[in-house]
Amino acid sequence: GWRLEFSGGFSPEPTLWLGRKRGGVSLEAGNLNAPSEGEAVSEVFALAEYHPGGRRGFFAGIGAGWSRYGNNDAAWFDREGDGWGAEVSAGHLWPVARRWGVAPVLSYSAGRIAARAAELPDLDYAALALSVRVVAY
Repeated sequence: GWRLEFSGGFSPEPTLWLGRKRGGVSLEAGNLNAPSEGEAVSEVFALAEYHPGGRRGFFAGIGAGWSRYGNNDAAWFDREGDGWGAEVSAGHLWPVARRWGVAPVLSYSAGRIAARAAELPDLDYAALALSVRVVAY
């Protein structure tokens, strides 16, 4: 699937970044010709990243927050639900202009989502993603 996220935050000191992200992973693409297709996990996480080299070099991060599973299939509507999730990430930040940088990032997120219907089992999810961030600082 595809992953898309937006994040924002601040640096109380050059080696620490605190923020929040809103994003998700598509597990099955939606289809206008087949409305029952399409499912995804969306996440809202608080994040902390440690940048030992300041605005350049390797960094590592952790995060935790709320996850939500959704799908477009009316037969599986009761399977939708919410739950907690967590993330770990690592990357490398390269400055490319005076106040801009690019960072390839490898992240792993996982969580447990409780189904709306009590008789259905909880949904465990895990996602490994390689992404590229454009960073303004």
